[in-house]
Amino acid sequence: MLRECDFCAGVDPRWWYPTAPPGAPQGSSPPEQGWQACQPCHELIEAGLWTELAARATTLTFSPHWHMAEDQDAYDPAVERQRDDAWARFRADRQGPAVRLGRPRRPRRSLLPPRSLLPPWSRPGRSAGAREAPSRAVSSG
Repeated sequence: MLRECDFCAGVDPRWWYPTAPPGAPQGSSPPEQGWQACQPCHELIEAGLWTELAARATTLTFSPHWHMAEDQDAYDPAVERQRDDAWARFRADRQGPAVRLGRPRRPRRSLLPPRSLLPPWSRPGRSAGAREAPSRAVSSG
């Protein structure tokens, strides 16, 4: 599942902002409640640069939706109002500092062939000098 920034719709969010529904006690944010932000949006939020964040979101997300169907050249201020209202709710419902999200980890693949394909003397767990040699009877004579 590909995650998106809730502010600019960019991929690969790195931060999660816990929020609670209005009236909920402080610190009661369930994991599904909250906003995700990419690194550039996170930096703008933390700096309180909402005008710059709006410009970023407009450029990346809202621009394609700012035209009314009946008039391709008309600006639709309703989209901007919806965004501003949503961000005002975010600021009011925010529950503490942003939490850094971990990157999904890929399983590491071994560069060695499967153990069953290795000769017995080179299997992991054996010392280098432990190569099995055929036993020879030593004659004394």
